[in-house]
Amino acid sequence: MPEEFFVAANSFEESRLEEWCVFIAMELDAHPLYTMRRHGDLKHIYGAAPEAVDSAREYFLKQLNAAVPPVLENSRYLMGDDFSVADILLTSCLDWAHGYGIPLPKIIMEYRQRVSLRPAYLSAVKVCYPNQSMPVKNGGEE
Repeated sequence: MPEEFFVAANSFEESRLEEWCVFIAMELDAHPLYTMRRHGDLKHIYGAAPEAVDSAREYFLKQLNAAVPPVLENSRYLMGDDFSVADILLTSCLDWAHGYGIPLPKIIMEYRQRVSLRPAYLSAVKVCYPNQSMPVKNGGEE
């Protein structure tokens, strides 16, 4: 485990980490980003729903902007100065959002850039996406 990887020291920190992970998984990934994929990229299976895609995009930004920038104003990562599993989850969502053309605030773009320069991130992208530099580059179109 990298030296700077966040490990909860007590139950309060553990619950904060879990809170971030559930928020990211449910409020950013499962609901808005998957709705965009389902009714955008996979419309041939699930049916086109442009209003749902637009609504999901707005919801993603509303949730992201309410929770993340205030934390990043005072720390490098979601759990403070140490990188955590929550940062991995958030960066995955930010990569998809960026690929879908969602305009991310400057503080979040700087955070995403900082995380994407980490050696483990670069290694994972190389393994998972050998023919491209980012998981989603084309705005979500297949």
